[in-house]
Amino acid sequence: MDVRLENDLVLWIHHVGKGDISLVGGKGANLGEMIRAGFPIPRAFSISALAYKRQIEQTIIASKLEELEREHSHDPEYQSHSSRKLFLETPMLPEIEERIREYYRQLGNEVRVAVRSSATAEDLPEASFAGQQETFLGVHGEEALLHSVRECWASLWGERAVHYRNQQGFTHSSVALSVVVQEMVDSDAAGVLFTVNPLNSCHDQMLITASLGLGEAVVSGIVTPDTYRIAKETLEIIDCEIGKKEEMVVQQEQGSVVVPVPPQLQTRPCLSDSMVIDLCRIAKKVEEHYGSPQDIEWAVKHDRIYLLQSRPITTLHSLQHATDGAIRLPDEDEQVYAGWIYLGRIPRFARKRFLPVLVDHFPEPLRPLDFDSSLTPALAGVRRAAKELGIEMPEDISYQHPTGLILFNPPVPANLRTIAALPVAWLKLKGWIKYDPLQEWLQVDQPYLRSLLPVESVHLDSSPQDLVREIKKLEGVISELMYRRFRKYMAAGVAAQSKLDKMLHRANVKQVYLMKQKLLQALDYKTAVANRDMKELARVAVASPVVLDILEKQPFGRMYETIMNSDGCRAFKEAIGRFLSKHGCRCASGMEPQPSYPSWRDEPDNVLSMVQALIQHPEGLIDDEKERTEEYHNARAEIVRRLKKPQWIETFENALDMTRGFWVAREATLDMYEEIVAILRDRIKRVAAWLIAEEKIRDERDLYFVTFNELERMIADKHEAGMAELALQRREVWNRMNNYRSSDVINKSEIEEKVLTGAGASQGEAQGVVKVIRGPQEFHKLKRGDILVCVNTNPAWTPLFSVAAAVVTDTGGVLSHSAIVAREYGIPAVMACENATKFLSDGDRGYRERNNRHGTTVAMKAGAT
Repeated sequence: MDVRLENDLVLWIHHVGKGDISLVGGKGANLGEMIRAGFPIPRAFSISALAYKRQIEQTIIASKLEELEREHSHDPEYQSHSSRKLFLETPMLPEIEERIREYYRQLGNEVRVAVRSSATAEDLPEASFAGQQETFLGVHGEEALLHSVRECWASLWGERAVHYRNQQGFTHSSVALSVVVQEMVDSDAAGVLFTVNPLNSCHDQMLITASLGLGEAVVSGIVTPDTYRIAKETLEIIDCEIGKKEEMVVQQEQGSVVVPVPPQLQTRPCLSDSMVIDLCRIAKKVEEHYGSPQDIEWAVKHDRIYLLQSRPITTLHSLQHATDGAIRLPDEDEQVYAGWIYLGRIPRFARKRFLPVLVDHFPEPLRPLDFDSSLTPALAGVRRAAKELGIEMPEDISYQHPTGLILFNPPVPANLRTIAALPVAWLKLKGWIKYDPLQEWLQVDQPYLRSLLPVESVHLDSSPQDLVREIKKLEGVISELMYRRFRKYMAAGVAAQSKLDKMLHRANVKQVYLMKQKLLQALDYKTAVANRDMKELARVAVASPVVLDILEKQPFGRMYETIMNSDGCRAFKEAIGRFLSKHGCRCASGMEPQPSYPSWRDEPDNVLSMVQALIQHPEGLIDDEKERTEEYHNARAEIVRRLKKPQWIETFENALDMTRGFWVAREATLDMYEEIVAILRDRIKRVAAWLIAEEKIRDERDLYFVTFNELERMIADKHEAGMAELALQRREVWNRMNNYRSSDVINKSEIEEKVLTGAGASQGEAQGVVKVIRGPQEFHKLKRGDILVCVNTNPAWTPLFSVAAAVVTDTGGVLSHSAIVAREYGIPAVMACENATKFLSDGDRGYRERNNRHGTTVAMKAGAT
């Protein structure tokens, strides 16, 4: 450290370097180091750790802190609250205040700044600073700046940090804080650059995420940014995925605010190719300077690049050391890769069929604990059933990389023995269907599986060790359920449906799947029952002015709470209570329930958002079961008339009854899967609460980012360290991966009409207004006659199909949930368009479906409202 700086209360950042952490903290020292190395950094100064210490020592703060530490160390909440209040209310020493004002004036007259805390004690564990990394953006004016500095000082006294220091025996005087004040760049575009691609750990690629306005929009995840992959050696842009930047963060008088982006700018790249290359050229120099991969926040104003901060990419180091080595994705011609699904061994001709099925079932990356506690035992059950058919499924059909990437290695007929086993397996399937599937489920499998489930009332005060044992037991129940589901109700159901198809062909039915659509309606399977009950719930809502007012005015996330706290809607409260009691285990996302996915009972606003959509069209709430039942009986009678021969009629009716029974039983197994996962979710939440109390994780969601083995170690070893940080790293990578899609990019502003190609799933034509629905929080946008455009759907979305005129999805196939339900409701549907949610916007009009040998096309007019 420069001796001349030791006594400085406030100093310019360009006067410090990497050796001055104890004076200006890690952030300040790093910024100074970058300025000294010649990188373009906005002007900044630091309120040093000496100022923090002097503010304590020369005011009443020191004696009050000693008193709090002496008398209230057993109560960190009170100690934290009182300490923070002390820092915020004690006047700042005049000498410190005057220096801060002086430096701020030198930055410029009333310039906006970012104020960030910067930890100084590099030899103490990071947890001793837990919760103190405060940042205030867009601070304007001297008084606001002084208040933000006091807020940063106070942030060192967060409850968790105080408790940790008390627990570990660290004196509170052993930590100090510096504050960095940096000129804000009112950027045209901003974002993050990784000098190593964190999505695939590829060291010869760089990754840029960029959006309009301030970088806060990218860092906080409120927009889908533009994403660039760049070859590090040549600086060639490998690909660019343009995000739909519907909002941006800008500076206004009141500070940073979120504003809408004009539609014509939303799908335009926010960086020119030359700017991308210039940014990467600077980033390479930063990486060379530090000698390690860097995570760089940057901004561009009037074509000038600024670097806001640079940090090592710690996730790469930690995650690579958690496995045998960094994952390497094969070349594009060797794989199909959709963000988190990698198809390694599957033949190329089968990839486009297999990938939509996986994306339909797993619309987002699986978290490690989901994979271990739910998917792995489920696959074990399926593998057992396949083995009984004579088909060997490899153990590594899928596995979890620590980044959250699921690698799928589907089995292929690699030798003559496997190929020869397929006809034998088919014969076995046909031999398995000598029972009534619905009665088999109701009288045999369901009672047996329920007998394996834990009794809820006995385990309210279970220890974490007991809860882990229950989780293991539930994994066993999942495996047994999936074995029976696959063997008795799915595989055998395929054989029954094959026999039905054969008889329909014999009856000279030209469009078999349309006839099956009629023959398989009017069934009491779980989703159909839930849909009927949802309509009944909507009818109760229509009868309550209080509920209607709440649904109209309250945002998603506040509706259920407001209703339950309101008077005058007792009937609706009772109705939604009955609905959640009956259907509350259903997951709000994904075809496969996972512990980390919230259920309807966890987030009832997912149900209310569908009620919002349904009540806008009361005519759609009329019970149409009578018409569906009549259509089913008419279709059945028509086939009987066509077949004529008694033996053919008997075979047809037997095949139809079996297929309908398998359909209901298969749905019942999925309902039980959701019920088991709900219990599993409860046990995981209880374990998480214990781990939070023990300060081994920060919050409940972190627990889903550790493996089951790591969870057991955390419970068994009270000194197990590093898991919270590892979970946080995985969570960050998961967030980046979840925003990644490998579909083509379409610039809608360059064309008036675009034809999207996808898989035809339900025939027909429709005209309507496009509504892009990205989740349950947007269900209310859909009006009767609109075209539903989404990434994919799951059973929780089914009521929307009674409102929509047509469905277009990014992913999925002809057997996906979207396709099956669209056929059931008789509306046109096109799956796997890849770019529909990117290309189309709310208010676009037009829909045309055309079948040809290449697939199905959808024509949309952009912006024709």
